[in-house]
Amino acid sequence: MLRLRRSDVQQTDFDELFAPDRCLLRDDLEEGVEAMHSRRRWSGMFSVGLLEWLAHARMMASVQRPASSVSAYSALSMSN
Repeated sequence: MLRLRRSDVQQTDFDELFAPDRCLLRDDLEEGVEAMHSRRRWSGMFSVGLLEWLAHARMMASVQRPASSVSAYSALSMSN
């Protein structure tokens, strides 16, 4: 999407498909953009909220793993 500018997608439903706070366009990467604005945009794109992390951790804890997924280390330690 680095070839697209905000003016290119202004009259479309682009923002409905791609959240503006999670998408960088060419305008965001040009030299005239203030450094703090860029820093805020980048940090907002890659941060994970605590509630999102907890929901993911809870989901992963509830996943039933098959017996064949036993690690090689634990298989070796069982045989000794």
